[in-house]
Amino acid sequence: MQIFARGLILGLIASVLSTASANVKVGVVDLQRALQETKRGKTSSANFEKEAKDREKKFKTEQESIRKQFEEFQKKAAVLNEKARAEQQAKLQAKLMEVQQMGQKFQMEVEEKRTGLAKPIIDGLRALIPDVSRRRSLDLVLEANSGLLFAMNQTDVTDELIKLYDEKNP
Repeated sequence: MQIFARGLILGLIASVLSTASANVKVGVVDLQRALQETKRGKTSSANFEKEAKDREKKFKTEQESIRKQFEEFQKKAAVLNEKARAEQQAKLQAKLMEVQQMGQKFQMEVEEKRTGLAKPIIDGLRALIPDVSRRRSLDLVLEANSGLLFAMNQTDVTDELIKLYDEKNP
């Protein structure tokens, strides 16, 4: 549905541009690149990566621990009676499920954190687009990663947007 909406919007824009005068100035901005290249984006990304690596290390430690426990169980399983073997196996299965759930929770938290860190920066960048548009006398600014494949006489304003964002958000 979202792809259809984007296609419809781009089609409408193309239709307007084709019927409008030849002097329509189109700007293009790469918000993902801007996010990654602003000072806050770089700082946020570095902090996020450090935190994610720390949590991933903890998760891998848990995985390694359960793997060792399974190996130990397999070595001892032959000498255990059936009841003891079934109890230990059930405990190990429960621990394995717990570690798998921890991994899923970790992935969800990572994505939520990434989105939470990026949103205010993206919102700040979007808020500055009208300023950049007025400075450059642009009639229309499109996001480069939203399905835009080609625009005649486009002006990339990404670098200017990054600079303006960094000036207003030291």
